[in-house]
Amino acid sequence: MTIGLMVWRIEGDAELLEGHGADATIWRWCLLDDAGLRTEVDVKVSGSAMASALELLPEPVGNAVLSQGRTTVEELLTWWQPPRVVALHAGSENLGLALKAGGSQDEILDDDHPAATRRREIIEAWFAERAASLWYDRHGDVWSALILPDEARVGAARAGTGATKTAAAQDALKLYLGEHLFQNPC
Repeated sequence: MTIGLMVWRIEGDAELLEGHGADATIWRWCLLDDAGLRTEVDVKVSGSAMASALELLPEPVGNAVLSQGRTTVEELLTWWQPPRVVALHAGSENLGLALKAGGSQDEILDDDHPAATRRREIIEAWFAERAASLWYDRHGDVWSALILPDEARVGAARAGTGATKTAAAQDALKLYLGEHLFQNPC
């Protein structure tokens, strides 16, 4: 299992979001990776694109309309952190021209970058679902992400390390999975 280059997969079907106040159709897709991390991607197609004849739309937009955004999301499955929103309009000739918010195709080494922050939040939520928290500490150029079970406030903790908080969180996840992967093999 590789944590650095995440491969996501689509879980379930799209949810049509209504009452969002925008002149667009929005489909929400849930993505899951091998570690159990979850994220969501909203594919937003402008009202003008939705009202256009499919044959007049650029291929990526027409495909998104026909697939409820699935073809757009499929192009993001190898991203380090998929964007939170992809906005397509009648002029979106390719995914590179689409407005993307909150994601990064490549691993981000700046903890202040929104994609790195989002990545950390997803990992922290994953630990919270398992009754644990990550606590961060820095010694020189090395960050540590200590894995603390919620019921234990004292004692020794396992820790992931890395050059950034995000890298330390990813290492903690990899460490935890390595220790728990084959427990309770029912």
